[in-house]
Amino acid sequence: MEIPETPSDLVGAIFAFLSKKKPTFPANDPLIHESIYYAISSCKSCAKSEYYLKELLFTSNDYYHYSPIIELTMDNLQMTGFLKCNNPDLKVFEFPEGKIERLYKTNSKKFFTEDDESEIKKIADIVADKLQQYQQVTTPCI
Repeated sequence: MEIPETPSDLVGAIFAFLSKKKPTFPANDPLIHESIYYAISSCKSCAKSEYYLKELLFTSNDYYHYSPIIELTMDNLQMTGFLKCNNPDLKVFEFPEGKIERLYKTNSKKFFTEDDESEIKKIADIVADKLQQYQQVTTPCI
């Protein structure tokens, strides 16, 4: 197994798998950081959880678990058009269909074994569930 060139490859992989299950999600930085932290730390079947948490440099700022790696990766994905926030009130992120999956397959997939991919998919599924729970709680009744 090769170690990813950068921790951003890990975040990109999480987003690539997340995009399949949750193509849109709230543009809420604390929620995104906390969801990824929760997903990695609670994935009991993920052998590399501790390694992933260490690589993403999570810090607790007494409000939420923050990772500068996640922030940087999201910024890069937005600047290159792989993650968009085009809605009028800028409250929803969107993955343009198929773009981030192609990016993952061409640039980052080579750094992960099949076991790594399986773990990252589990993490992305947990993140998607956390984001969905948040949306259900905050969706106004009409």
